Amino acid sequence: MNLISLDISTKTGFAIFINNKLVSYGTLWPDRNTESFNAAYPFSYILLAQHIANKIYNQVVRPAYEQAKGNCIICIEETTTSRSNLSQKILEFIHYALLQLLQGMPVYYVRTGSWRSVIGAKLTDEEKKINSKKVKGLKYNKYLK
Repeated sequence: MNLISLDISTKTGFAIFINNKLVSYGTLWPDRNTESFNAAYPFSYILLAQHIANKIYNQVVRPAYEQAKGNCIICIEETTTSRSNLSQKILEFIHYALLQLLQGMPVYYVRTGSWRSVIGAKLTDEEKKINSKKVKGLKYNKYLK
């Protein structure tokens, strides 16, 4: 099986499997923020989302799809609600912009809890506490500035 797995955000995580073997994985770190587009909100969000979607497509999806000779599926983690309206908005915009580029390709969405239960990934109580502290400390995502 050939699979392109994506966890889409301003810092997109990915994993590429060709013939059931992990051949590539990583994180696409942001190189721009909304301010760099010189556009007013909400257009700055649209431009950032398009930029990130193009980066995901050009650096991850297209090369992997070509390596698999078009015989692969694209699996994307489903979005879930967030306490931060602006972070949620950019996330949904990125998903939309990327889906525009993926039209005609086999795309499947997977809920977070579903894939975690399949592989047995569970947070320890300590990890949950650490994540809770991180979320409480975040006022906004610096890449949305």
